[in-house]
Amino acid sequence: MEDIRLYFSALPHTQGEWAKPPAQRIRLEGWQCFTLGSVLGWRRLDGTRRFRFVYEEVARKNAKSTKAAGLGMYLAFMDGEPGAEVYSAAVKRDQAKIVWLAARRMVLGTPKLRTRINVLAGNLNDPVTASKFEPLGADADSTDGLNVHAAIVDELHAHKTREMLDVLVTATGARRQPLIFIITTAGSNLAGVCYDTRTYITKILEGVVDDDAAFGVIYTIDDTDDWGDERCWFKANPNLHVSVKLDGLREEAKKAKATPAARAAFLTKRLNVWVNADLPFFDMTLWARAAMTIDPAACAGDPCYLGLDLASKSDLAAMIAVWLRDGHVYVATRFYLPRELVLAGAHAEMAHFAGWAAAGHLTLTEGNLIDFGVIREDIKALAKLVSLQEIGYDPYQATQIVTELSESGLALVEIPQTVKQLSGPMKAVRDLLRDGKLHHDGNPVMAWCVSNVVAHEDANENVFPRKSARALKIDGFTALLAALARPLVTQVLAEARITVLG
Repeated sequence: MEDIRLYFSALPHTQGEWAKPPAQRIRLEGWQCFTLGSVLGWRRLDGTRRFRFVYEEVARKNAKSTKAAGLGMYLAFMDGEPGAEVYSAAVKRDQAKIVWLAARRMVLGTPKLRTRINVLAGNLNDPVTASKFEPLGADADSTDGLNVHAAIVDELHAHKTREMLDVLVTATGARRQPLIFIITTAGSNLAGVCYDTRTYITKILEGVVDDDAAFGVIYTIDDTDDWGDERCWFKANPNLHVSVKLDGLREEAKKAKATPAARAAFLTKRLNVWVNADLPFFDMTLWARAAMTIDPAACAGDPCYLGLDLASKSDLAAMIAVWLRDGHVYVATRFYLPRELVLAGAHAEMAHFAGWAAAGHLTLTEGNLIDFGVIREDIKALAKLVSLQEIGYDPYQATQIVTELSESGLALVEIPQTVKQLSGPMKAVRDLLRDGKLHHDGNPVMAWCVSNVVAHEDANENVFPRKSARALKIDGFTALLAALARPLVTQVLAEARITVLG
């Protein structure tokens, strides 16, 4: 980290009060050292960088452009990569030039760099190493032929599609230790590439998804904070009292309290809050703590209830078994997908599904459709092992398997996917987790489903499970609700003073 600190200390500030002649040199703050030191300093056994993808989300005015400009030059000219192609990337080239122009001014203000680096109208280059640093906009005529060593992606929240990010990522394939470094503030488009990327990063931070090459840090206020309380503002503004001025925040906060439009802007740009985002319904730290080894054979004497959420192709099929004992709920999980879909890698999450299947957390049935016969036989095998009371199921695509199971003498009950049916069980799961009375088998597929659940209360304090993004799955959680929505379960939980029906 000391090398990085010394490198930045040789660069001049190019804007604001510190840029007045003679320009002061850059001094990295502790939070900046943490990110840069982790990303640039953490190495693999072969000596290359551990992290290849970085997502940093922080409020405006926290010196993003200054750090990005210095980082871009470091990756282009100090990283030991021959012929390095480094880009400052944004929606439009004019936006991309903000970071690049800061880098250009740094070169012009540093004699040692000026003698080494050629400064052109839209290009910085080192003729000795054939390396360059350029601005790149999604509005460019063509992005074909890129051979990206590194890219600084500015304000990803403004990208309406994921085309630019995908182009940059795929263009790193020939490089030894490429780096995509995203620096952005929050936005409001929950269907966009930025929120999708943010969701992926939060799952890594929560331990739901394992990706050893991705680094993420998000500076924002907590869900329980009063946004008008200036004591919490530093959480979204780690550069408070340096590049972020408290008086300026106070003035904007006054306007935010006066009008809804100003409030949305203040929350998004100065406190880094996604203003249209539904909050995750579950605390994934509590979910992780609830994991334990669950042996169905050891629960054979306790009443068992099953929940089914079926799918034929792209969605998960989930079979969730629930046992009740002494006011506690024990959950065992099974998930199914068609093998051909997973191997084809049709969706980004398929790589994780393949890994989960290899680890035994997910069953792949042969062909391009889920084989309900496999699920049916798994249910029959479980019924021979435990005291299976009832099977609650979502009626979608369930007609055939329900008929077959009914003919086997098993009791099945349709659970309509309505607020009336699911609100109570959903709140019960939250309360059970909070009180340490829910235990599960630690299946990462189930953790992923639970982490995808968002909800907001209506006027009657009802909740209903929804996905945090269209491509994400919550099938395991809805199957759990189907198991818990049965009247017999309600009665047992009521005796333990756990309210299921609102």
